[in-house]
Amino acid sequence: MLFSILIKGLCYHNVIVKNRKPLQAPFLLGFKEGWDYFLNINLFWLSSFLAIIFLLLCFVKRRLLIQESGVLILADLCSQTQLILYIQSDYMKEEIVFVINPISGGKSKNKLKQWIQEEIDLERYDPHCVFTERPGHACELTAEAMQRGVRKIVAVGGDGTVNEVARMMVGTTAILGIIPFGSGNGLARHMGIPVDPKEAIQRLNACEIRINDAGKVNGKYFFCTSGVGFDAHIGKIFASLKGRGFMGYIKAVVKEFSTYQSQMYQLVQGDAPHQHQAFLITFANANQYGNDAQIAPLANIQDGKLDVCIVRPFPIYAAPGLALRIFSKSAHRSGYMTTFQTSKIELKRSSGGPIHLDGEPYEAENTLVVEVVPNAIQIMA
Repeated sequence: MLFSILIKGLCYHNVIVKNRKPLQAPFLLGFKEGWDYFLNINLFWLSSFLAIIFLLLCFVKRRLLIQESGVLILADLCSQTQLILYIQSDYMKEEIVFVINPISGGKSKNKLKQWIQEEIDLERYDPHCVFTERPGHACELTAEAMQRGVRKIVAVGGDGTVNEVARMMVGTTAILGIIPFGSGNGLARHMGIPVDPKEAIQRLNACEIRINDAGKVNGKYFFCTSGVGFDAHIGKIFASLKGRGFMGYIKAVVKEFSTYQSQMYQLVQGDAPHQHQAFLITFANANQYGNDAQIAPLANIQDGKLDVCIVRPFPIYAAPGLALRIFSKSAHRSGYMTTFQTSKIELKRSSGGPIHLDGEPYEAENTLVVEVVPNAIQIMA
């Protein structure tokens, strides 16, 4: 109402003040005309004064004028009600960028643009699609979008693509979305994001935001899991395969399992070093590798801790039982598994070698410093 009075006052002011005859004053007019003149002239100044007081109160009380997705919300300081003014225009739509890995998961993405146009809320969002052309390109595309002021960026691909997009957003106000299109989709599955692309796109419209932790290994970020040993070895083999996907991963595991040799590792937490002969060691921010293979069923992506999972060497006949536990959310109960939580730990091995970050292989030094980064990134889930 305050703003309608201001507008009316302005209109009366323009009509009466700017168009009145020279030397005309209220005392020269009749009573009714003089009163109308007086009322209309002062209405503008009174409403202007009240508007200024209102804005000053907003500033003092630190109430913000929130402009989000074409909706302007003005908080009423007295009644705590909200006045919502819907501004329907293309200019007010929020840009959302989809960073798409065209080869992730070995799945076709020919209909993806069509699905985005069909399922995204076009009254709220202005969607743009960009495609990666090489490893690391998703980082560049994400940085470019953020420089333009885009706040919502959606990674379309597997955990490797999600990692490239997410690592650029850590510690910023940008918000990550995920459309799972990879071989495992571990982070999406942990967060309950649908693996069906259309359903995942629809989930973006709700824009429910969670603030999640991240992990770091020697300064490099991971958001799901990282590790050394057999899983890092398989990650390196898997990355070189022409045909990827879940079955490609299983074939690599079966082929390499019988010849892989466990290694000795030293873990240092605080001042207490411990030696471990291990088949693999996983540092879990989320609960799984992907495909619901939950190596750390109790991991919480918002607790400010990493779950350390040490799998000791085991005979080949125990492999099916251990695999069953991993897929039935009970790996932590295995006799071959030791688990504990940490916020920071150091791993030492005899020489440098492969590690994986969210399934993507890297060569690393013999000493690894692994730590959690609490409240690192905002994710739509």
